[in-house]
Amino acid sequence: MAFDFSVTGNTKLDTSGFTQGVSSMTVAAGTLIADLVKTASSQLTNLAQSTIRNGSVYETSLAKVGTIADLGKLSIQKLGSQITDMSNTMGIAATDIAEATYQAISAGQDTANAVEFAGQAAKLATAGFTSTTSAVDILTTALNAYGLSADQATHVSDVLLTTQNLGKTSVDELSSSMGRVIPLAAAYNVSVENLSSGLAVMTANGIATAEATTYTKSMLNELGDTGSTVGKILQQQTGKSFAQLSADGKSLGDVLQILYDSVGNDSTAFAGPRSTLFPYTTLFRSGIGRRGQIQRRAGPDGGQCRSDRHRLPDHDGHLPAQHGKPPDNGRKPEHRPVRGHGAGPEGSRQLGH
Repeated sequence: MAFDFSVTGNTKLDTSGFTQGVSSMTVAAGTLIADLVKTASSQLTNLAQSTIRNGSVYETSLAKVGTIADLGKLSIQKLGSQITDMSNTMGIAATDIAEATYQAISAGQDTANAVEFAGQAAKLATAGFTSTTSAVDILTTALNAYGLSADQATHVSDVLLTTQNLGKTSVDELSSSMGRVIPLAAAYNVSVENLSSGLAVMTANGIATAEATTYTKSMLNELGDTGSTVGKILQQQTGKSFAQLSADGKSLGDVLQILYDSVGNDSTAFAGPRSTLFPYTTLFRSGIGRRGQIQRRAGPDGGQCRSDRHRLPDHDGHLPAQHGKPPDNGRKPEHRPVRGHGAGPEGSRQLGH
């Protein structure tokens, strides 16, 4: 009897686990893809909604500009094109440029130059740590008070930045307080450079910007009062009023020196309870060197802030890494009188250029 000792085995693989695994992976992948699609769709929806909202806000801002713009000089389409171009160039929201344009026109700027003016204000805002609206406010206040044209906005910006850089203040602080004294200074023929020099000296000596502005306003009122003690001294010593001396190109420092000389350089002579000159005269003595530097860079004796223009951001909104000092070649630039709108006895201003 023969026996068959052969072994047979089942070589069929059990793929049920693999199939289940693949099935689970398929389900998971499908869920993941569905979630990604859902998330992407949601984000795209939010982006679209945000774009629509921003577009709607911009359209509203542009329409607001159109309510006061002289559309006979510039169409609303052209204004919109200029605003978006300025926005792209400077990297600032078009709504902000539109609002600055509205504020500029509202303050009396010509529609034809309003967007360019808004761009200049935006540059000043960046360098001066303030908002574009505040920059527009201080620029238009100065231009209107001194009767200057819009093309002088860059120079006024330079003067404000020089005050910020050499005093202990900022354009933001100046914009909130300096506007209260600018019209008075203009009325007495005190140039914006001269006024700024005084504020820079006072803030550099530790007086807060708002307080320095209050001191300056009171001082100008006392100097300009022909019936005050100091007003009479100026008349006796020079035969002219404070406004007339300012129109002749005398700085605040020059006028204070006349008063000093009249009392033998004794600043305490102006320390009376009703005098507003004592704080300023004391600072004038301690800050005379700094005042001279400020006058060279921003005052009538030194011409325009030639090199301070590089303190403004470039067209991409970037500030330069370093700031140099302006060249001092010892030359005195020529000056031209800038006529005001009847402010002050002579109605003239001295503006370095």
